[in-house]
Amino acid sequence: MTKARGFWEDLMGTIWHDPKRSYSSAVVSTEFIADRMNMSVDKAEQFMRACCELNLSDRQGGGWVI
Repeated sequence: MTKARGFWEDLMGTIWHDPKRSYSSAVVSTEFIADRMNMSVDKAEQFMRACCELNLSDRQGGGWVI
């Protein structure tokens, strides 16, 4: 799960320019995350599911809360 936490910090740094951001204000698709993180959609899906298990994110309307 530490890989998921590291991914989350990388994602927050990439999207919001703040790797320690602790609040969410957008719902985005897996494809959006995969594009921004330069990875496959499958890999982004795996990481985001792990982030949900750590209560870092959640699903809403078919997207991911970031």
